[in-house]
Amino acid sequence: MKKALTYLGLCSGGRYGKDVEEQLFYYSKQTYHIIRLIICICEFVFIFMTVRRVEGHFNAETGSGYFILYMGMLAVTVLFIGLDILWELKRWKKYSLYRNLGFVYVMFTVIWTCGITLLDRLDGNGLTVYTYMLLMIATLAVLEPWQSFLTFTGAFVIFSAWLPYFPSPVGGGNIFYHRVNSFFIALISITVSIYFNWYRANNYRHQRVIDEQNKELCKANERLNKEIIVDSLTGLYNRRYLAESFHIRFRDYIDRKERKPLTCLMLDIDYFKQYNDTYGHQQGDECLVEISEIMKKSLPMETARIIRYGGEEFVIFIFNCSEEQAFVYAENLRKTVEKSHFLRRDTTQGYLTVSMGVYTEIPDSTDHSEMRGFICKADEALYEAKRAGRNCVKVYK
Repeated sequence: MKKALTYLGLCSGGRYGKDVEEQLFYYSKQTYHIIRLIICICEFVFIFMTVRRVEGHFNAETGSGYFILYMGMLAVTVLFIGLDILWELKRWKKYSLYRNLGFVYVMFTVIWTCGITLLDRLDGNGLTVYTYMLLMIATLAVLEPWQSFLTFTGAFVIFSAWLPYFPSPVGGGNIFYHRVNSFFIALISITVSIYFNWYRANNYRHQRVIDEQNKELCKANERLNKEIIVDSLTGLYNRRYLAESFHIRFRDYIDRKERKPLTCLMLDIDYFKQYNDTYGHQQGDECLVEISEIMKKSLPMETARIIRYGGEEFVIFIFNCSEEQAFVYAENLRKTVEKSHFLRRDTTQGYLTVSMGVYTEIPDSTDHSEMRGFICKADEALYEAKRAGRNCVKVYK
């Protein structure tokens, strides 16, 4: 039976069954909280009006019946409100148990509705309470299909069975019409209840699918963005990142109230074209990867941004870094490359070296075009290092 209902979409099973159960649990909690609060207020008002009725209706047969039913509904509702409070305090997430307790409350409400409607017959009233209460329950309560069928079929059976014992002043001829009308109301309530619960479950299921697709789309976009702004060989940022993303970080930094130094380093691998011509591009690529790893280990990656600027040129921005600190970082990086002994026979030194230029300044927040100025001045310092014989660090003066 459950497999058939699941196939028809009337049960929450399937891949997202647990997620749907959880959403229905939270919906039913919110709904029952509001309904029980409203019922408590209404019962207090009805009890007060029944007791204070001028013509002494409380002493009549129907008045006593109304009073007992109102008090019963109030007591049961307060009990369930207490269970709701306990549920919140204990932070229970027993979805099935809560929904089953909700079903018990719904069944009691249906029996109460039948009692009120039967008392209304003694005063010549019709099926008003029976109609709006069953439709309200069908619309708001979270019920399994079998619970919907049992609830509203039970309402019809109870009401029909007790109809003859609550004769209407109009006469007994309307029992048949009340039974027919109550049957159609129960049938409509079953249909509405099953549809609304199917709609909720289906809506939550679709929302879960959409959320999952959005997450996958966001991950795909992140991967795509990373591929666009990251150099595929070295794993460092590329010039596109510098042009499209880094300038925002740069502007935010110089717009801050506390003015702190910013350093730009330019690094160039000495005689790299010659190295490529001698050993081939594959070994040249391996060399670039190795030096990129050395940069990542030698620089403060939480504040540094390393960008592959050209074939063998790299731009490095280090936030909140003084000129003295920058020189220490650069010199340590240069020595690390030198001591790594990337052997080469095409130079007199016999191993690979790098040259670096350093420029540090506290940027002016009134000029957002200074990023290019930082690069140009660090580049000038780099050329000064090359003129000095390479394998050295020069600071822009």
